[in-house]
Amino acid sequence: MNDFFPLLIALLFMVIAFVSAMNNGVVKLLSSGAAAAVGLAVFFILLHLLPALADQFLDIQLTWKPVIGISAVALLVVYVIARLILGAVFKWAFNSDGFLNSFADGIPGGVISFFPSLVVVFFLFCCFRIAGTVQELNYTASLSQAGIVQRGGNIPAYPFSGGWRNGIESVPFVPPILDLVDPFSNRANRNTAALVIARGSADLRPFAESQKETAYLIVNPGIETLRTNTEVYATVMRQDRIGLVLNAAIRAFASTPEVKDDLARMDLRQVLEDFVKSLEPETITIPEI
Repeated sequence: MNDFFPLLIALLFMVIAFVSAMNNGVVKLLSSGAAAAVGLAVFFILLHLLPALADQFLDIQLTWKPVIGISAVALLVVYVIARLILGAVFKWAFNSDGFLNSFADGIPGGVISFFPSLVVVFFLFCCFRIAGTVQELNYTASLSQAGIVQRGGNIPAYPFSGGWRNGIESVPFVPPILDLVDPFSNRANRNTAALVIARGSADLRPFAESQKETAYLIVNPGIETLRTNTEVYATVMRQDRIGLVLNAAIRAFASTPEVKDDLARMDLRQVLEDFVKSLEPETITIPEI
């Protein structure tokens, strides 16, 4: 499937929202979008702060599942409250007597609809990135299995969801912005997790050591230290991809100044696809007599 499918979906949604705001008014769309923005802000703030707060004040080590659960509940509560408040405020501001009445519909309303549309697009992009990262790590793990060489020629293609994520990240300035907000698919974190998985492979590891993208990184002593970390190793064995990306030791290494930028720029897809090609049996051409 086309790597730019999420971008086409985003564009289509923005066009539909623009036309809807022109014809039906922007108040409901703006109220929902603004409330969603507030809710998402609370969600991601809690994702970043909850583990540290629980450890500091309650002496509890929260795993990613309860952190997501608590953050999601907070998002829903904040969204409902913000939707009621903002709905009343925007209805007053855009009504026939309001000072923003001239922006309630038509071209001005369509232009204002870009704000709530971008909120939805941001959320969709995060979902696409998470799905792509999980599938890419699953693919890396499958290529790291013993006996993968014997399967040459019968290995599935790189997951399309990973291509969708890469299509989103091809948009200038988008990847670093999403990296700051979304811990699940932060490029440095997820590539560190992939290198830890590949480090344990007898076949993928030497290939990665020969590739420009990964040669310097996979032989970094820090990757071996992570591989032998009891908690990290257990997470790898559980096939807990999100837990691996969010692991404190993984994130600490990924934020190291010496490797952070290289990890963020690393094109894992190219390495994995080249590895699969290297395993394909050579076609022998018999000359005509």
